[in-house]
Amino acid sequence: MKKLLTVAVMISLVLGIGSVAFAQTGEVSADLWFVNHVYEEPGDKWEASGRLTAVTGTFDITNKFSVAGSGAFGKTDKFEKAPAGRPEESGELTNLNVAVQYQIIPMVKAQAGFFTGGYKLHKNLEEYSISGITIGAAVDFEVGDGIGIYGEANYAPIASAKLKEADMTLDGSSMMAFEAGGKYDFGQFAVKAGYRYKGLEFKKKDAKDAATASFSGFFVGGGIKF
Repeated sequence: MKKLLTVAVMISLVLGIGSVAFAQTGEVSADLWFVNHVYEEPGDKWEASGRLTAVTGTFDITNKFSVAGSGAFGKTDKFEKAPAGRPEESGELTNLNVAVQYQIIPMVKAQAGFFTGGYKLHKNLEEYSISGITIGAAVDFEVGDGIGIYGEANYAPIASAKLKEADMTLDGSSMMAFEAGGKYDFGQFAVKAGYRYKGLEFKKKDAKDAATASFSGFFVGGGIKF
């Protein structure tokens, strides 16, 4: 609950300050994300299911420029497949992304922004923090009365991560995320559903081996326009 409030407040502050300053419009939504989580180290692969929470928001500054924010967080169930002696562990994701969007052509926007977050293995107390610059694109178009289809992808090819327990910096890390879905607007409110993927890679620069954590699955939620 504490992390939910923190992410929601941060996104609301970014979008709310913008709405006061520019008196424009925006949208904030929340959803429940049903994930399949996979964590891999050289020689080992762990899997678990889970239900994470995601909060997203957009704010239109002008007809061309907008600000987008998103956050995803939560802890999975215990790993169904795990190395011997470590079956009681679960994975936890915390992620926050803020980006500026520019409309290239109608319904298509380019993005540039920043993400920060972390990944933690419980019981083993293995914890990574990660951050970096992102680039991406978003599409959003209406196919019928109140019915829309949208998609978004962003990538941080060079990110900085740190394994806290070993005080180790992993400056060859990266992040990739995308989602696609549909939504139905009825007045000021909307419902949405779709598929989302987020992957994190933790490694040293020029290293061949890496640890990876990925979360993928369908989500359903709703939002409000202001």
